[in-house]
Amino acid sequence: MAYLLWKTESGASTSFRLDEREGVLIGRNVNNDVVFQDERVSGRHALLFRRDGKWFVRDLESRNGTLVNGQRVAVTELSGGEEILIGGTRLTFALAPIGMPAAEGPTKVTGAEELAPPGPSVDVFSQMAAETPQPTPSPAAAPTAAATAAVVVEGRPGEGKVFILQHPTNTIGSSYSSRIFLPDPTVSRLHARIVRDGEVYWIEDMKSASGVIVNGKHVRKVALGNNAVITLGTVTMRFLYAPPDLAQGLQPPTPAVKRPSETSMEGVVHAIAMTVEMRDPYTAGHQRRVSKLAQAIAAEMGLPKDQVEGVRVSGILHDLGKISVPGEILSKPGRMSKGEMDIIKTHPHAGYEILKGIAFPWPVAQIVLQHHERMDGSGYGAGLRGNDILPEARILGVADVVEAMASHRPYRPALGIDRALDEIRQRSGTIYWSDAVKACIELFTQKGFKLE
Repeated sequence: MAYLLWKTESGASTSFRLDEREGVLIGRNVNNDVVFQDERVSGRHALLFRRDGKWFVRDLESRNGTLVNGQRVAVTELSGGEEILIGGTRLTFALAPIGMPAAEGPTKVTGAEELAPPGPSVDVFSQMAAETPQPTPSPAAAPTAAATAAVVVEGRPGEGKVFILQHPTNTIGSSYSSRIFLPDPTVSRLHARIVRDGEVYWIEDMKSASGVIVNGKHVRKVALGNNAVITLGTVTMRFLYAPPDLAQGLQPPTPAVKRPSETSMEGVVHAIAMTVEMRDPYTAGHQRRVSKLAQAIAAEMGLPKDQVEGVRVSGILHDLGKISVPGEILSKPGRMSKGEMDIIKTHPHAGYEILKGIAFPWPVAQIVLQHHERMDGSGYGAGLRGNDILPEARILGVADVVEAMASHRPYRPALGIDRALDEIRQRSGTIYWSDAVKACIELFTQKGFKLE
């Protein structure tokens, strides 16, 4: 368990539980998750966020900065017991439900607002669930537990945005810490939650201002059927789930596992791919272009058609893990700091974690995991080298760098295809797979291939 601990102006010990959250906004504005009414605190001062089980703090270009153990930081990983200074408030990041650490003298915080009474944190979700009657769902209305579920935003704002329901409990609201974040004034901070209970996905109103409407009817708690239309304030979403045979990878494959139909798989692949591209407009189309180039390279190399198709699908999904990277890092106009690059480098593993439960006919999750490995072991991930890297991942590595160099990035203009081809030509056999490099160069110089 992770907590933030501090003392209010009155000297009362206060704790804020971080578990079940992916991000916590701290600042003076009342719509933050942790609010300090202190003039030294900026409106949106800092963000605590979790990646791969680790917690980080990022300063949001605040006026007075964010200090960790006395050092001003842009973004840094947190360890238990470290002190964070926000304005005039000293917070302790704790990894266990401990009390406030003893201080040499009383800690005074000018204007700090007491957000919670002292004492143990309360699991509000569990408390509400205990108070809520449990209706008996219709078996026909609910998807199976093996299904891969998602909600898709329909209409503005956020049209087309896809949220994959990876967790047993998925909170929905306008608070940044919600798993399904809907920044709309008609949506309550904690508006609703979607909970997977055995074979059933439920949606439950969390005492929101405008209520929850499912298929045109106000509900308190109801089982969701496929294609159910959910309305929260002025935001409309559709609940979808992939066919169960597409998600059988949750357990080791057996002969009973069916190969998903091409139609159903293609729809799920593109819905998942859209997730990251909606969050990161600078790379919109990047996955599609990389997929097209990687597919052409694989075909030019003479790989079997089925393997070429696996390369294509993996290319469409290769940057899916970037949904775990804060948007302000993805779209940063300048070069990234080392800490920010360390966060970016987690995206192959994050993509692997999302995809590993889907039984594709190819090792898509492993290909995505390895697409930044390099032939000499200098890449990132596991530091694999040579033939330890899947051939599909080696092909993706070439296609990815060519497309990235030839295209505009937030921190630089496009370098052009000639510079990109020079890069892979000069490092062929050391950084990049020589067979893939040769095929790629032939595509552009002899076959008229274009990135479009």
